[in-house]
Amino acid sequence: MSLTLVWTSLILIATNQMLFAAVNVLATVVAIVVVDRLGRKFLLIAGVVQMVIAEIVVGVTLKFEFAKYAGQLPNGPSIGVLVCICVFIAGFAWSWGPIGWLYPT
Repeated sequence: MSLTLVWTSLILIATNQMLFAAVNVLATVVAIVVVDRLGRKFLLIAGVVQMVIAEIVVGVTLKFEFAKYAGQLPNGPSIGVLVCICVFIAGFAWSWGPIGWLYPT
């Protein structure tokens, strides 16, 4: 299965790119606000758990739904995968992404 087929099947258009960017920015703001209260270690562990769960759900969904629908996802599973991708982006943006830059400041 090629990456082009996956992104085309997920109806990835400019609107989704803007959604991903908005999730990234908002989650980074969350990291800026809570890093001193919750601590670096907690944010890093919680972020990796969130990212792993989101990627497992994406992988399992794509494996079974692509087989069921012969390479073209309907809107339901497609939206579910996009939500999981947003959850992954948020997990990275409030943990691993900014912590290396925020903690030393």
